[in-house]
Amino acid sequence: MDKTDEELELQELLDLKGIINGDLFKKYISNPIYEALDGLKDAYDCETLNELHRTKGEKKGLKTFTDIVETIDTKIENKRLEIPKEK
Repeated sequence: MDKTDEELELQELLDLKGIINGDLFKKYISNPIYEALDGLKDAYDCETLNELHRTKGEKKGLKTFTDIVETIDTKIENKRLEIPKEK
């Protein structure tokens, strides 16, 4: 039986989740990103508007990446619900 587009997409998401949960991804991508987020100043610690703007931009970029990574499980569950169960 050929896989449907939904089944192929689900397999891609599961493969991606495997990569994300892998040690190398955590060591070289996830951990450094979370450390960078933790190391950025809070808005009230910025002394100039330029520093505030730069800090806010850095946080937004890093946060966007982490948000995408954290939604993979939800996408997998939603895709599983889209695939009709065989009888």
